[in-house]
Amino acid sequence: EAVGVTFSVDVDERMDMAARVGAHRTSMLQDVDAGRPTELDALLGVVIELAQITGIATPALKLVYDLTRYRAGLSEGRHSRHETRQ
Repeated sequence: EAVGVTFSVDVDERMDMAARVGAHRTSMLQDVDAGRPTELDALLGVVIELAQITGIATPALKLVYDLTRYRAGLSEGRHSRHETRQ
């Protein structure tokens, strides 16, 4: 809404739709597990960028983004599983 976009499906309806799909593995999870590059920036990074432009805080989304990037890095061999951050 902050950038003039109106969604035809609200959040509650979208969550209901996702629940009806049942158990499945998303394409991004399949990419991470296979060590392939993900579409993380196209799916989440752009939302975070738009939020920053409009002054909207997205701490939970940023956390999911950072954790997913880290997990993807593990599967692609860019990090050690026991790496310590300083």
